[in-house]
Amino acid sequence: MGNKMRRVALGLMALSMRLDAYAIHKGMTMDAAHPKDPDPKNWRTINGSKVHLTEGKIDGGAGGKFTGKEWTGKTKHEFTPKEKPKQEEAKTKAKKPAENPKSAPKLQAITKPQAKKVETGAFEQISSSKQKNNISFLATYGALGGDVSAVPEVKSIQKYYGLGNAEVAAIKNVYEELKNKKISKEAFKDTVASIIKYGAVGEIPQPKAKKLGARAEQTNTSEMDKSFNKYNATTGKEHERAVRKFVKEGIERATASEVQDFYRKNPPKTLDPKKHKKVMREYNDSMERHLKSVGVTEKEIEDFKQNIQRIVSNSDYCMQIDSEYLENCNEDWFKNLFETKTSNGLDDEGARRAASSNLFGCDTEKIKAFDMERYGFAGQREMGSQTMTESSYKIAGGALGYGDATVQFKKDRLKGRVTYTLGDSLGPASNDPPLRAALVGEKTLAGCPNVDAIFNPMDDTIKRIIKNMRKEKSYTLDMLTKDLDSYVELQYHGALTMADVEAITIDKGKLSTKVISKIRERGVKVYIRAIMGGKIHIEEYDAKKN
Repeated sequence: MGNKMRRVALGLMALSMRLDAYAIHKGMTMDAAHPKDPDPKNWRTINGSKVHLTEGKIDGGAGGKFTGKEWTGKTKHEFTPKEKPKQEEAKTKAKKPAENPKSAPKLQAITKPQAKKVETGAFEQISSSKQKNNISFLATYGALGGDVSAVPEVKSIQKYYGLGNAEVAAIKNVYEELKNKKISKEAFKDTVASIIKYGAVGEIPQPKAKKLGARAEQTNTSEMDKSFNKYNATTGKEHERAVRKFVKEGIERATASEVQDFYRKNPPKTLDPKKHKKVMREYNDSMERHLKSVGVTEKEIEDFKQNIQRIVSNSDYCMQIDSEYLENCNEDWFKNLFETKTSNGLDDEGARRAASSNLFGCDTEKIKAFDMERYGFAGQREMGSQTMTESSYKIAGGALGYGDATVQFKKDRLKGRVTYTLGDSLGPASNDPPLRAALVGEKTLAGCPNVDAIFNPMDDTIKRIIKNMRKEKSYTLDMLTKDLDSYVELQYHGALTMADVEAITIDKGKLSTKVISKIRERGVKVYIRAIMGGKIHIEEYDAKKN
């Protein structure tokens, strides 16, 4: 019955429209009061009766039943306002403004897009586990205040929910607030979920064109891009020349921020963001399940991850190297074992490549020697010291076997391309399941081996570390290396040159004055280490004294 009535109503409406069209075509009007108005835009239908509109008001038709009323139908009345008589216009101008008029409140424009509404608990209402993981991942990284890009996760969220530019900009803005410690992780997650649910308000600010002054310096990124593309596309001698140009005319001349920008656009071959994040997450989840199965509580796991994150993030980026190679490093760059074909450790290239593939989740078979990672360790300075001191020297532990000179790198130039493992990675990375390296700044169990270098289970060691972390409010790198009975290994991804070096500590008499002078000309501080009275003594190089 309902469907039949609906069909009848639609039929009547169609008939009415046809009659209107016929009347207009024949020059007929629809109301005696308006015999000269055949314009259909001034006519509307109310309950089957025609009414006439003038400037939005009903002034005829339907027997005068609706005359004088405003037209409030869905289809607005479009009209051109009539000109007022001059006398009336003069009166309008002569009207005095009301005394003490209340000024309308000015609405403050929102420049940066933000959530229309923030709902507490919105995050828990998200049904997609993948998008929940994306938001949680951003919350973890953002809370660290690091330089991790939000682009892949935000793109995934945008595509899944069909978000507009304002919503994407709002998510990025709240991510920056999290990085700057303005909001908590929980507030961030609820805000992102609320943007997905309710949308965003605000304008996307357009960047202003920057005027370059006469002395403005040109960046090296375009030159780096050219040589980078060339060495990727060449082999043999041409490839070697392209690598040298990339290092000497690009990376070495670039500022720290330019290097960071370059590697954001061109991630190191061994550190593909998507693949590495995936293997880190999987390893973290697997280790969490394992540790819980051997009696470690969820709170203990969280405290352990937080302490490791803090310790490694605050450590110095160091490397042990034979001092005889420092001159070559100054002339060229810090080369890995795939370039030099030598190593103070295992020099089996096949086994090394397999371990690297496991550590970083990449296919190293297709990666050229120059693009393979380099190895070092986490160091620690004494309060107020500018270089490695006695305690830092001891922290190196087993890493000392890789050379007599200690190189300390500039952290800002390596930002975003350093990973770590607790202890030597080679054995655990060859295990099944293999160890996965963690990005510095992560709060994760990636980087924490399930077996040690000789494949002994790490359960007791991890439990001992957790126990000592509870005892010591300020658990240090020194304490960690003692509990591990090993050093914290760092892996450096991308080019590594003397421009990245802050300081070098060498044993007395190991380098000639000429080589030391060349290194110091690069702005690198050189320290001399000597054993005096059974103790390690370190002081800055002085040409007159040394």
